[in-house]
Amino acid sequence: MKDNRANIALKVFLKKLLLNILAIAGYATLAFLWLRQGKNKLIILRYHSVGEHRRHEVNVRSAAFRQQMDFLAKRYKPVSLRQAVESLETSGGKRRKNAVVITFDDGYRDNYTNAYPILKELGIPAAIFLVAGYIWTEKILPH
Repeated sequence: MKDNRANIALKVFLKKLLLNILAIAGYATLAFLWLRQGKNKLIILRYHSVGEHRRHEVNVRSAAFRQQMDFLAKRYKPVSLRQAVESLETSGGKRRKNAVVITFDDGYRDNYTNAYPILKELGIPAAIFLVAGYIWTEKILPH
């Protein structure tokens, strides 16, 4: 019984460690973006779930998402995916300075309930890629 509790404690510790590493990696990415500011690059950021309950390791908490969007709104030029593509097509591949595109994979409900109000308030466009077979279901994606 002691071994089982020790195994569970170790698993919990490793999961927490991994989640903290992923959070630090997210902040390091934003720091990298800030340092590269001014470069003529198109940056596309991908999110999955925004909320307090982790569906999987690529979830971001609402408060952290808010901080990230505030950062991007102040230091970058958020553009829609369509604007980014049109800019690349019409300028011969030249990228818009400080452009950033926000995307969401899978189309979780919390993209609308948690992320959308923040994006709307800050005037940040975003693209959501839905998984058609999961619309209007309670099924969780297998990743």
